[in-house]
Amino acid sequence: MLTNNYSGVILSIVIDNHVHFMEGGQEMTDTKLLREAIDKSGMSITFISNEIGISREALYKKISNITEFKASEITKLSKILSLSNKSRDGIFFGTKVI
Repeated sequence: MLTNNYSGVILSIVIDNHVHFMEGGQEMTDTKLLREAIDKSGMSITFISNEIGISREALYKKISNITEFKASEITKLSKILSLSNKSRDGIFFGTKVI
């Protein structure tokens, strides 16, 4: 099922009973880039989720685009992973990182 709001910018798609949010046809979080940043940090998902203040399961859902990150969670995660603004934007806002 594909739905579209009135502005035509945010789309949601249901796949395997999960709602995926997309902007302009793109998933909001670049899962591959985020997982690479997490792997590079050497920190565990458990540690990161505790630092953000959410459960491991909630973090996995957000990484996989099943649910969205809140702005406060993006800020915390960016600090924990020491992401540059360009990297943060590439991961969370679909801005290409050069």
